[in-house]
Amino acid sequence: MTNFPTDQCSKKIKLYSLFQELAELSGDDLIPSLLFHFQRQSLNAQNVKDFYVDFTSNKKKQSTYFMYQNIIDALMWLYVKEKDVEETDPVGKGFIFSTSQIVKILRIPKGDLFVARETKELVEGIHYIREDRNSKAAARYAPILYDIGLTCSRLYNISYNQFCQPDFDLEEHKRKELTKVFDRINKTK
Repeated sequence: MTNFPTDQCSKKIKLYSLFQELAELSGDDLIPSLLFHFQRQSLNAQNVKDFYVDFTSNKKKQSTYFMYQNIIDALMWLYVKEKDVEETDPVGKGFIFSTSQIVKILRIPKGDLFVARETKELVEGIHYIREDRNSKAAARYAPILYDIGLTCSRLYNISYNQFCQPDFDLEEHKRKELTKVFDRINKTK
């Protein structure tokens, strides 16, 4: 899904306000815990066999999908802060998203993500890490975990907070970035 319907955006904003109040009352541990919980629940719901087969006609599946996406986005607005997207701080607890999660959250094809790693656009230890499997050979093929803030910043040249805004249009942003690149190339000629 590239753009959420308008009613889903308003629900997302209401959830953000609710979670913001909860965060103020509870402390720092609640938001990451809720985020982890709802990401797992969302993956479990979507991993059901044939979840996407009749997705466009099945209102219950759409409702489930949007519910989880709205909750996760609202929590991410609170969890990811501007300081988290600075590339000068690659170490920390930011490596929590698997490849399948990053593909869905950042709306990037899995092949493009692979190419970004292979061409060193995404740098191991900064944008992603491999889970330790106790040996060098096993670590090469270990599952990859991404820092969503740094990865979003590198791939799209914007912060994750900007990416999550309800009115953000990824395709339009890509067109603008591509135009900037061509303008720079033409100026150097």
